[in-house]
Order: sequence, then C-alpha cells, then structure tokens
Amino acid sequence: IVKFENVRKVRTIASRVPTSDPILDTMFYEMILNDFLQHDPDGLLTTLNSWPSSIYRLVTIITGIKDRLKTTQSRQEQYTLCKALTKLYVENKQFDEALDLCARLDMDVVDFIQTHGLQNFKHIGDQILTIVPPNPEKAIDLFVANTHLIRVDFVVQKLLSYMPPASNSAVPPITPQSATPGLSQLQLAQMNSAAEMAR
Repeated sequence: IVKFENVRKVRTIASRVPTSDPILDTMFYEMILNDFLQHDPDGLLTTLNSWPSSIYRLVTIITGIKDRLKTTQSRQEQYTLCKALTKLYVENKQFDEALDLCARLDMDVVDFIQTHGLQNFKHIGDQILTIVPPNPEKAIDLFVANTHLIRVDFVVQKLLSYMPPASNSAVPPITPQSATPGLSQLQLAQMNSAAEMAR
C-alpha cells in the first residue's frame, strides 16, 4: 500500500485491500480514503459504501470531508461529498447533522427520520420547518405517531410563527430543488386538526 501511495496510485488497489481477515491498521484505510477525498469524490463515496466503518476512524474522515467542502468550488463535488458526509454522520450517530444535510440534498427527510427513529434526533424541534413543508401529509403522520416524543401543538406553533424568507435573501442550496416552500393555510389547518386529535 505504501509503495502504491509513493507513486500516487493507491486508489487503484482500493478494491483489493482486505477489510476483514485480516484487518489492517486504520492508517492504511485512511490513507486510501484521503487519496479519494483529494482526487475522486465519487470513488470516495463508492468506497465508503463498500467498506465497514469500523476499519477507519469516523471522526478523522468526517473532519477531512468538512475541510474539503470549505475549499471546493464544484457543485457536483459538494453534492457528492455531502452524501458521503451524511453516511458518516449516521455511522457516528450524529443524526441531527445528517438530517440537516439530507434536507440540503433534497432527500426525503421524513423517510430518513422513520428509518433511524425519531427518538435519536435530539434537536428535532429546531428542524420542523425543514421537515414539514416538502411533504406535509407524511410529516403530520410522523408527528401524530410520535406524540410521546414531540407535542403536535408545539409543531403547529412553530409553523404558525414561520415567515417565508424574502426571495432575494435565500442561501444558495446544494441542489436547485432544495428550497423550502411555505405552508398553505390548508396544510396548517391539517396540522391544527392533528394537534386536536393528539390532545
């Protein structure tokens, strides 16, 4: 591995490196992942999806990706790195950070929450305006099914206090589809109705 690294070809052997029986020192896996990070973000994501997260230090790779995101100008590279970072956040039990990235990546955040369990999100109240607008009906079902974890009337109050941002002050999204629309009066009424049922 070191010889391949010395001639800058370490990525070419990534699929041949053993990840079990035997497991190598973490520095070798991190060496390969770092090379992907610097030169081939798509390869990084593919490798992270195929390798068990136990063979490298999650915090090390998370820090590396966050540093890379500060310098890259490519939208496609940012998108790919955010997908990789989302995966690592989940592996590291950082569900709130992963949820924030899911929204920016235009992923189905309600499905993501249901997959990992609402109880694992410590700051879900701060994410309500991210969760509800893309699919109010699914969000209503989610919150009504979990009133033991978050009160629906609290969700309603959050939504009622929401003022859509001015069109000229929007932060550039990771994808063109990730802007969050405001809720209609009908959708707010549905949430109010759900709150009444949950009481």
